[in-house]
Amino acid sequence: MKKRIILTGLLAFFITVTVSSNEVSAVWTRLYRRARTIEHKYSIMMNIVEQDNREFTPLLTEALDELFRTRGNVTSLLEARRFDELMRVIVKELGELKTRDSADLVFRLMRATEDPLLKAEALVTLGKLRAVDYLGEIVLILRNLNFNFIPGEGDRANEIIAYGAIIALEKMKEPEGFEQLFFASMGWYSPGSQVRKRAKLAMVTIVDDPSDLLIGIMSRESSFAIKLAVLEAEDRSTASDEGKLRVAKLALSEGLVHKTSDAVENRFLSRLRLFSCEMMRDYKFDDDEAIELLEEVFYKDFEINEVLTALEALGSNSGDVSATALAKILKFQNDRQSHGLTAEDYRVVKGTIHALGNTKNPIGFEELTRVEYSDWVGEVIREAKAALEMLNN
Repeated sequence: MKKRIILTGLLAFFITVTVSSNEVSAVWTRLYRRARTIEHKYSIMMNIVEQDNREFTPLLTEALDELFRTRGNVTSLLEARRFDELMRVIVKELGELKTRDSADLVFRLMRATEDPLLKAEALVTLGKLRAVDYLGEIVLILRNLNFNFIPGEGDRANEIIAYGAIIALEKMKEPEGFEQLFFASMGWYSPGSQVRKRAKLAMVTIVDDPSDLLIGIMSRESSFAIKLAVLEAEDRSTASDEGKLRVAKLALSEGLVHKTSDAVENRFLSRLRLFSCEMMRDYKFDDDEAIELLEEVFYKDFEINEVLTALEALGSNSGDVSATALAKILKFQNDRQSHGLTAEDYRVVKGTIHALGNTKNPIGFEELTRVEYSDWVGEVIREAKAALEMLNN
């Protein structure tokens, strides 16, 4: 076998230096057709693909079709593997050369083969060819891998196929593939497979603004873990600030409406509310609906970091509605001061005062002044004086 490879290499050199460029493809085509063993075919084909020449596309398609038709007659395991390796080389080259006429053959091969590497390569090639006629089939393949998986049954093979499907959808850049990319990004796949990481990258490139698609997923899915993943995906995306705020408002609304006695689910709900508030703060919301949602966080019995972040978000808006909401919250705290407050209550009071100062809106003047001339502890009064100074400036 080594002797044959050496002879093939010498032959390739001889052809390169002695035959004119327009005859090269004809020479290699004749050589491949005359080859009788799979090893000889493989050796010649490796020299053909190295030339990366579109003139070879008829031979590549012909060779793949022949291998596909005769693969079932192979009984030797070693020879069968060589068949699959050779088909994989050809399929990859058809994708590199953008041979669109080969899409039907590549798709049939992808459906028929049981070799995960060959199936994945065929999927990638369909993506390179932008064979959108098969988009629905590829989406279904990834969907089945995302949801119909039984741990321990062909994990690695399924991850290889999923990775190929993800690259195919990424290259096709069609919104129809987005939802299954999202579920792959949070699926069962192992970290070493890079499937989830690649799916996240593909989601960013497949559509410019996925806000509507993600809103649809969040609205349909009941899992709080999925709702949180939707919000995180929106934040990673290239969506406009307006789109990100739309998703954040929906997420906060979901976090306020739903209740559960399950500890794990409660943690997801808490993170959903917290992240929603952070996004509203960071992306500078400017509508009354968001203010109502943020204000509601204060009046619920939620974890203190959620409350403090909601107050920060309100403080990032200098409008009258937001300042009025904060002044109302501070009035509530001023009114209940005499009832005794915990250490957490004091943190929230100071957070409210600081947020009012950040608005720089005079609507907060009365309640801040009331703090300054009441029986609050020194640290709260100092916070109120600093906020009043911000209003005056």
